Amino acid sequence: MTIKTNLFSTLLVCTSLFLTSCAIDGHEPDEPITKAEDPSLSITPSKEVLRSFDIKFPHAKDIEWSVDGSYYVADFTEFSSATNAWFEQEGNWVSSKSSLTSSELNKEIHNAFLNSIYSTNQLISRNRLERKDLGDVYMIETNNGAHNINIYYTENGDFIKTVKNYGDYVDRPVEVSEKVNNMVTSHFTAAEILDVWEDSLSPKVGVMENDTYKVATLNSEYDWVSTIWVVEEATVPEVVMNSFKTSPYGSVELNSIRIMENSSDRSYLFYFFEGGKNKIATLMASGLFISIISY
Repeated sequence: MTIKTNLFSTLLVCTSLFLTSCAIDGHEPDEPITKAEDPSLSITPSKEVLRSFDIKFPHAKDIEWSVDGSYYVADFTEFSSATNAWFEQEGNWVSSKSSLTSSELNKEIHNAFLNSIYSTNQLISRNRLERKDLGDVYMIETNNGAHNINIYYTENGDFIKTVKNYGDYVDRPVEVSEKVNNMVTSHFTAAEILDVWEDSLSPKVGVMENDTYKVATLNSEYDWVSTIWVVEEATVPEVVMNSFKTSPYGSVELNSIRIMENSSDRSYLFYFFEGGKNKIATLMASGLFISIISY
């Protein structure tokens, strides 16, 4: 039985971003200046922002500045890479997105994309997202004929999320609240936060723990509810594997096996394709077969 661990079911998401407004050139905090409001406006960042920019991007060329909410945003090229970088008013760098060539995208991400349902889409760009206090994330932007789809991956090629956009989506800085930081510290060991977002059901936090990518689901108060991650078949308890193999679905080719852990128990989720449908079989750690669903 072969497990294709680089195939991941699609999570439809919309990113929730929290921006702190402050006065810019005499405007009130709730009235930030943007080029959309005044395309002819000449943006001049503060000396602190310019100093920070020059230190971090000493080879930048063709620089254009704009303002988005409470952030100064620079669009420029550096070593032939199209880049945009975000800075706080005080001059602190917070995030950057840089374009990559096909040779600069590692094989793990490349293979994950080729084996995904998005591989037949038109490829628009490959990008690396760097964010202050967060791990790097990689994004491949595609178009399916109706809209653009951004697919996000870890450096190991683990699927993080997708975002649909119609040409107006911007990867704004991700702000991580103290409550989320505390949750990660209490539920994971030396984990690095990669992303925070909200899908149609609940907030999510993606972390890398001991080289394993995990997704924590939170409630509306941003308290931890559960964690899910992909595992190899060899690590699944024998009682669980035997229960699945002796079930009516035991001969199918698995896409992946995942562990779902909450405060009361742990279950194993078997992902596969059968009868023209994607399915998930859920078994408890005891081997008890719980459910089978199609999606």
